[in-house]
Amino acid sequence: MCGVSTPNGEPLADLVTREFTEMHRQFALIHQQFARVDEQFGRVDEQFANVNARLDRLESTVDRIAVEIGALHRRIDHLEARVDARFDDLATHFDDVHRRIERVEQEHVATSEALRRTDRSTTEEQARRELLERRTVELEREIALLRARVDALEQRRPA
Repeated sequence: MCGVSTPNGEPLADLVTREFTEMHRQFALIHQQFARVDEQFGRVDEQFANVNARLDRLESTVDRIAVEIGALHRRIDHLEARVDARFDDLATHFDDVHRRIERVEQEHVATSEALRRTDRSTTEEQARRELLERRTVELEREIALLRARVDALEQRRPA
C-alpha cells in the first residue's frame, strides 16, 4: 500500500485510515446507544420487578380477602338460617294468635247474640211486669171499690 492512491489522488492508506476512524466513531456512537438502551432495559426490568412485587402483594391481599369473604358468606348463611327459623317461629305464633282471635271473635258473636236474647227477654219481662203492675193497680182499685160497697152494704144492713 505504499504508493497506491485513490482516483482523486489521495493516498489509499489515508482514505482507509479515515474510513476506519469514521467507522470506529460510528461504532462508538452505536455502542453508546446500546449502553443507553441497556440502561433503559435495566430500568424497565426494575419497573417490571416492582410491578411483579406489587402484583404479588395484591394477589396475597386478594387471597386474604377471598378467605374473609368466604367466612362472611358462612356467617351470613348461618345468620340466614337463624332468621328463617325465627320467622318460622313467628309464623307459628301468629297462627296461634290468629286462631285465638278467631275464637274470641266467635265468642264475641255468641255473647252478643246471647245479650240480644237477654235484652229481648228482659224487655218482654219488663212489659209483662208493667202489665201486671197496671193490673195490680186496677185490681187494688176494684178491691177498694168492692170494700167500699161492702162497707156501704154493711151500713145499710139492719143490725
